Amino acid sequence: MLYATTYRHKDSRRCTVGAFSFYMLERFMINKESPPDFSDVDKWKDIKVLVGSDVPSVPDPDLS
Repeated sequence: MLYATTYRHKDSRRCTVGAFSFYMLERFMINKESPPDFSDVDKWKDIKVLVGSDVPSVPDPDLS
């Protein structure tokens, strides 16, 4: 059995968990990017977590 854990930093300005949460909030709520469909692994496994402004987060199937 595999286990994982995450700790928040007591200083909110240095907390990587909070920073990642705010990044996801900006990406999906503010920038209106459609959230991934987690019902099937093939639908979300190629989505990049960190994207640049000129790089789409989901690969274009026509370019494959």
